[in-house]
Amino acid sequence: MYGTVMRYRLKPGSETAALALSDELAADPPLGFVAAYTYRLDPSGDEFITASVWTDRDTYVRSSSRERQQRWIERVHELLIDDPQTSDGEVIHSVNVRRGNH
Repeated sequence: MYGTVMRYRLKPGSETAALALSDELAADPPLGFVAAYTYRLDPSGDEFITASVWTDRDTYVRSSSRERQQRWIERVHELLIDDPQTSDGEVIHSVNVRRGNH
């Protein structure tokens, strides 16, 4: 798997719109999109990190260069105070705990 981690600050009042964009992506996911996790960082409240996961690097690169994905990214950037810090890389480990009803 492959992905990107983005650290950013949202314009005041735009958190709901940013989360809606994430939901929009998940409702009609691009090829290779697996998951995304967004964190609101303590204690600032206006700083976030989103980690997105894709099936592999090649699919991620192809998808991110498509016009549809570029338009979506532009919409995200409209909600940001300044340029985000981003890092791409291979996912080398994940742990998921699934609990049954107890």
